[in-house]
Formats: sequence, structure tokens, C-alpha cells
Amino acid sequence: MIELPVSEKMTRMDISVVVPVFNSEKTVAACLESLYGQTCKPLEVIVVDNGSTDGTEAIIMEMMHRFKDIPAQYLRETRQGPSFARNRGAFQARGEIIAFLDADCIADSSWLDRLSRSFDRVEIGAVAGSVIGFDRETTIGKFHALFTLRALPSSRLFHEFNLVSGGFPAANLTIRSTLFRSLGGFDEKLPFFAEDHDLCARIYQSGVQIFFNKDAIVYHQHRQSLQTTWWQSYGFGTGHATLLKKHFQRMLIIEMPRWRYLSRRWPLRAWLDIAAADKKFILGLLLTSLWPPFLAILALYLILLYRNLGQRLAQDQIEADYREKWALVFLLLFKSLAMTCGRWRGSLAQGVLCL
Repeated sequence: MIELPVSEKMTRMDISVVVPVFNSEKTVAACLESLYGQTCKPLEVIVVDNGSTDGTEAIIMEMMHRFKDIPAQYLRETRQGPSFARNRGAFQARGEIIAFLDADCIADSSWLDRLSRSFDRVEIGAVAGSVIGFDRETTIGKFHALFTLRALPSSRLFHEFNLVSGGFPAANLTIRSTLFRSLGGFDEKLPFFAEDHDLCARIYQSGVQIFFNKDAIVYHQHRQSLQTTWWQSYGFGTGHATLLKKHFQRMLIIEMPRWRYLSRRWPLRAWLDIAAADKKFILGLLLTSLWPPFLAILALYLILLYRNLGQRLAQDQIEADYREKWALVFLLLFKSLAMTCGRWRGSLAQGVLCL
């Protein structure tokens, strides 16, 4: 187990914030302004430009000029990919704690304070927080608020990564700098959408734990088109297969509606998500082609999806009319299919079964 320092309450001299950016002119100003407005001021803000060709640099320079009371660095990383950018900034960070925030996120004013207070025990090596959808006005924004990077219902301590839990996005992940450096940072050989959960897996393997603080909130400006939504979900799917291959010699996960089986007993690597919306819909289409009256059951399934979406919207206090609700049904099937395609592609590349 890596020995970590015991921390009391973190101060402003302890936290370095690393923000990777790439063509982020539409979001980076709000991101940086949220950092400069923190109740617990960071030691420094490190922005790493991963090859932007728009007006990102000019906006960053203007923001750094406006907020001179907090030291800031602007770095360039020519190797393309978030792992390269995050590592470049993190390995130059001076803080005891390194907080990662994406350029399309807006941090709640108490974000750093709540994260820093969570490092109250030596066995906590990293802290993750909630990622909440920022846009709740457009149809696709409402969809991502419901189904992308959903926050857990309560704060808790995690001891292991098992693919279905224990992994957290780097959009809101904070880690002790000594631990980060001892692990070699993010694995730069891994594809996008797998590197953050891989880091979480290696954190547990080092003998420490990750605390999820529900109240450490950042608001994420999610993808705003079908194309980018598809490729994000497809990437998540390929990442699942990559992580299954890298971190498990034996793992069998079977997910069905209201039931999950997880075991390391069997000599195989397999993750079967039979509960996914696209799989149930495709099965319904196949059965309908064999027996046309089954179309009524398929229609009933779509009505149930519509009803469940309405319940989710009400729970999250998001308003949507009936047309938007049916659009959300389509988007759920679309996202599920993209992830399944990514899992197929990842299974073939990694030699595992991830569907």
C-alpha cells in the first residue's frame, strides 16, 4: 500500500486544478470563471491546450488577465488526447491535491471546498463528485441530464472497481498528487473513454479507496447533436471491453431487468447487458417478424419506456411535453444502440465478450 499523508482540512495552498481544453471557445470562459469564484481558492489553475484551432487561447488569456489573484499556467500539449493533456498539467502541479475539471464543465462555488474536506482519512486516495447536466431546456440536453454520467444517489466510500461500479469520470475527479505520480498518471496508451476508469482501478489496486461526495457538483454541458452523442456512447462501449480485458482475468456480468449477476468464479471475461433498451427493442422486432401479433407487445414496451421517462423527468423536475417524451424514447434507443455497437467493436479488438 502506498503511504499517503494524513490531511486535516485542506487550504488554498493545497489544491491545483487541471483543465484540458480543445476547441473550447464556447465553454471555457464559464468553466474558468467558476474556478475563480470558488469559496476555497485553488493554489493554481493549469490549463492545457490540446491543439485548439479556434478562439480558445484568446479567451483563456483574457480570463487569466482578469483574475490575477490566483496563479495560472497556460500549457500546450501537441500529442492529441485527454490523457496526454491531463498528465502534462498534473505532473507540473504544485498542490498536494490535483483536481481535474473538463472545459465543458461549470463547478459549483463550493466544489473545491467539499472535495478537499473529503480527504479526511489516510486511506482515501481520491475523491469523485457529481456530474449534472447543465442544459435542461433543449430536448437533447434533457436526455443527457437523465442518462449521461448520472450522479449516485448518496455519498459513499468505494473499495474496488468491478466495471459496473467504482469507476468515475475525470470531469470531476480529485487525487492526491503523490498517488497520481506513483501510478504514472493516466495511461496514455488507452483509448479515449477508458482512461479515467482505468485510473480508478489502479487507485484501488494501490491499496487505497475513492470517496464519492454527492455534494461536490460540477455542471456538464453535454453533447448537443446526434453525431456527437453517438460517438460518445460508442466510445463508452469500446471502453468497457478495454477495461474488461485489462483488469480482469475472470469476470462474468449478466444484467437483466431488476437483476444482476456478477462473479469472478468462471474462467472467462464476459459482460452481457441484456437489459439495454436497444436489445429488447431489436428482440421485439425479430419476434414480430416471426409472429406479427407480437407487434402489440412491442408497442406496449415503447409505451412503458415513455411512461418510465415521464417518471424520471418528474423525479428530476424537468418539464417535457408529449412530443419531447417520444423524442427521448428515440434518443434512449439511439444511445443504447451506439453503446452496443461500441461493445461489439471492442469485443472483437480485445478478445472478450462485451455486449
